[in-house]
Amino acid sequence: MRKKVKLAWIENEAARKASLRKRRPGLLKSVSELTTLCGLEGMCLIYGPGEQHPTVWPSHEVAEQLLRRFLSLPEIERSKKMTNQEGYLLDAILKAQENHRKELRKLQNMELSWLMDEVLHQAM
Repeated sequence: MRKKVKLAWIENEAARKASLRKRRPGLLKSVSELTTLCGLEGMCLIYGPGEQHPTVWPSHEVAEQLLRRFLSLPEIERSKKMTNQEGYLLDAILKAQENHRKELRKLQNMELSWLMDEVLHQAM
């Protein structure tokens, strides 16, 4: 079973670089698997501090081709499925609020049923 990694800034520069060096291959493998399993096209660019060139997956040529194709799309198409952290968090908040409302309705219905049972038992 995998150990949970605490997501926080690594203060020690050497440890931070070592972490990047160790985790980069896993990220590239995940992107590769995702594109294969889902039958989609994708690329990954990783810019490391102090590195002259980024790590590019699957290749520079494919990445340039995908980027050109993406940039040739109209602005509305490009941004249709895009999200940023704020948008993601707003969606998550709305989903949590809706789940809260559903659970509250369930609880109210259960409480009403319980009260009705109590009233019926006292009436008998």
